[in-house]
Amino acid sequence: MSRPDAPQDHDHIEPDGGRIEGWTAWAERVREVLALAGSQPASLMMVDEDFAQWPLGDIACVQSFEQWSLASSRGMRCTLLAHRWDEFARRHPRWLRWRATWSHKVECRGWHEEDLSSMVNPKPMLILQGTMGLQMLDVERGTGLWSRRPAALSEWWQFGDAISQRSIETMPVTTAGL
Repeated sequence: MSRPDAPQDHDHIEPDGGRIEGWTAWAERVREVLALAGSQPASLMMVDEDFAQWPLGDIACVQSFEQWSLASSRGMRCTLLAHRWDEFARRHPRWLRWRATWSHKVECRGWHEEDLSSMVNPKPMLILQGTMGLQMLDVERGTGLWSRRPAALSEWWQFGDAISQRSIETMPVTTAGL
C-alpha cells in the first residue's frame, strides 16, 4: 500500500495541453511537433497568413521533415495553407530544397479573403493528425494553445480541412517557362 504523499506514476504524465506564451515559445512547440512527426508519422496540416514567424527553415525542422517523409506511409500528406506566399522562399530556402524532393507528399495551397468570407479569419495552426496540435489565439502577442486532446485536434483539423477545400494549389516545385 502506498503512502498518500509518495510519488505516483501519474505524477510524471505530461499534460494534455497548455498555453503558448510568445513567438519564441511557439517556435519551440513547432520544433517539438515536427520532431514528434518524425518519430510518430501522421498527416500534417499547417495554416498561417504567411509562415513568417515559423522556424520551417531551421536545420532541426528540415531534419524532422526528412524523418517524417522517410517514415510516413502512403497517403500521409503535409499540407501548408497560407494567404500570402511571396516571402516564403526568402524566409525558408532550406525547407524549399527539402520539398523539391518530397513534393509528392507536400501540398502548398493558398486562399483568398473572398473565398473564406463565411469563415473566421484563419489563425496560425499546426496539427500532427491524432497526436498533437498548436493553435495561435493572439497573433500580435504570440499567445496560443497546444493540445493532445483528441476533440481539440479533430476540431482544428476540420477547420484546416474546410480552408483547404476553399483553397487553390500554389508554390509549384518547378516553374514552367520557355
